[in-house]
Amino acid sequence: MDRLSALLDNAPQLSLTKTPTNADTGDTTIDDDTDDDEDDDEENFGMAVSAELGSSSQKSKHLVLLDLLALLLVTEAKSDVAATMLITNGSMKFFYSKNRPFTYSENTYVRTLFNYASQTDRNVLDRHIDLIAAVIDKCQKKIKARISKVSQRVKELQSTADRGIHSESRLPLKVVKFLKAQLEVDPEKSLKNSLISWCDCLNSTQSSNDREFLRFAVTSAYTIGLPSEMNFVIDQKLLRRIRKLGDYVGAVVQLVGEIDRLPPRPSKP
Repeated sequence: MDRLSALLDNAPQLSLTKTPTNADTGDTTIDDDTDDDEDDDEENFGMAVSAELGSSSQKSKHLVLLDLLALLLVTEAKSDVAATMLITNGSMKFFYSKNRPFTYSENTYVRTLFNYASQTDRNVLDRHIDLIAAVIDKCQKKIKARISKVSQRVKELQSTADRGIHSESRLPLKVVKFLKAQLEVDPEKSLKNSLISWCDCLNSTQSSNDREFLRFAVTSAYTIGLPSEMNFVIDQKLLRRIRKLGDYVGAVVQLVGEIDRLPPRPSKP
């Protein structure tokens, strides 16, 4: 099967257009039990948190960043609520809370995330890889729940004529070439068939605890969901769930990018 994913080493990187300051500071809460309600909201179809960075969403980019950071703190499959606040004014202060006391393990995990992200002497890719590994270790229950959501929609679409993946013939040739390049699909192969193969792969291994599979799931979902042109190719409800799965990588990319935008620390005398 075409893996269909550029994975982390070739995935496009999002970037904020503005560095938040004290005036921009807000807080946000993620209660990730709302998936079903959001999926029924047609205005939200095809949209996930990281996708809002490139849209005309009512949320500011700063609040989207907070949503992504809060997602990294949701470690349980259900009934886990996290809230975050971020202040950047030459330095960064991060505040977080939950609907229950943080455990020692969770506090260590948060410190680990910011430690990896702050290692600005290392290249960005290596920091992304370490961060995603840490996120998968801590958030795998929620990640598996999101994989299950994608698989559920895949099964719902199996009886439809196109299985929720529309033919690329409706798109201009240059758009098809762009999407195949982004997803590392062989130019001679069908984009539709490659996407169906990816869905089948995710569906058949959804219960896997293998960390490499979970890494493949979140990074390939991020790569698939990032191009806005996918709105014309994939069933909107399925696309929304794919993008929500990919938000873990979006959160990592944004965290590293936000830290890299801080001014350099003064060297010690």
